[in-house]
Amino acid sequence: MSSPVLWLSLGVLSLIAMLFILVPLLRFRSSVSASALDQRQQKNREVFEQRLLELDSEVQQGIIAADEVTRMKTELQRAFMHDMDVLQKEGQAAQGYSTKAKLLPVLFMLVVPVLGLLLYRSWGAGADLGLPDLLQRISTAEDAETQTTLLTELAAVLQARFDRNEDDLQNAYMLGTMYEELKRHEDALAVFERMLEHMEPGPDMATVLGQKARTQYEISAAELTDDVQKTLDETLALNPNEYYAMSILANDAFVRDDLASALGYWRRQLSSAPPGSQQAQSLQQVISMVESYVPEAEQQAVAVTGATITVVVDVAPELREQLAGKQSLFIYVRNPAMPPPLVAQNLPVPEFPFTITLDNSMSMTGMQLESAPTLIVGARLSGSGNAIAASGDLQTVTEPFVLGELEGPVTLTIDQIVP
Repeated sequence: MSSPVLWLSLGVLSLIAMLFILVPLLRFRSSVSASALDQRQQKNREVFEQRLLELDSEVQQGIIAADEVTRMKTELQRAFMHDMDVLQKEGQAAQGYSTKAKLLPVLFMLVVPVLGLLLYRSWGAGADLGLPDLLQRISTAEDAETQTTLLTELAAVLQARFDRNEDDLQNAYMLGTMYEELKRHEDALAVFERMLEHMEPGPDMATVLGQKARTQYEISAAELTDDVQKTLDETLALNPNEYYAMSILANDAFVRDDLASALGYWRRQLSSAPPGSQQAQSLQQVISMVESYVPEAEQQAVAVTGATITVVVDVAPELREQLAGKQSLFIYVRNPAMPPPLVAQNLPVPEFPFTITLDNSMSMTGMQLESAPTLIVGARLSGSGNAIAASGDLQTVTEPFVLGELEGPVTLTIDQIVP
């Protein structure tokens, strides 16, 4: 809804709401004032007429002399006229007061919306009402200069919102990335640092740390300084595959002509990019191009130097009688959120317990163990030799764990039968 339409709607609704109170109030005051005055005048007239009748009766009864009754009636009439005059003046005064009182709600009806508007623009989010129009102008900007000007105006609106409420992390993140687009790196860094003061460790914090590292990297003219490295370490401790952290490390390795390492970081970065997005497509093109220049042996050597997981596999005693020579042992590591394994091995049935070390050289998709925030390890004895589980297979799987928190080997005991 555009601002003019919004303000018109608010004005109409406010007027209707006030009329529901104002109209009955004014009608009630007017009717009550007129009714009370008429009743008092009528009562005074009845008392006057009743007293006249009493005087005539007292004369006939001889209680009052005839020459006295004329004087008494004159005084009674004078008192009656005085009382009626007093009532008339009170009525006029009440009418004047009622007229002034009627103006008070009208005054409030005019002042309250104006006061509300002023307070809203000063302390509220009045500037946000122009956001739809501003976003529309940005999307239809015909040249880069105009778009930059409009983006700067948008950044000012977001900054005002951030100053009012630093807990609005979505607005703050948008503001920080907007400053990055405008090459205002110092402003972006200030926003990200203020955001981190309000965040708990987790994936969202890792994302903001990645943006902070990116900003520091830009400020340092693409140098991996101590500050950048410190922020990267904090980022990777929360998310080993954070998108912008991988981008920085890949760029640093590429500048050092370490193409194999850069390739590994780009693969990990690809795992964080939204599938099918422009980012994912661009990364895939870079990876394909670099792969043609890097010998496979060199890629494997870099993979081996990555993370490793040692697995000790055994079979529960009650299932040992079901072991057969034609079975295959599948051992795999995968991201719980994705069906395909990251690394896997297919082996003949060994002597149990069996120990094996899994590493990135066994990757099934090109992604590395470090690419997933959490992992699970599984083992399955398959009678068909098929990698897909089938009824009657024997298997087990671990609970999700963080690679960086793993201490010692993973112990698996095959104790389940696939239904």
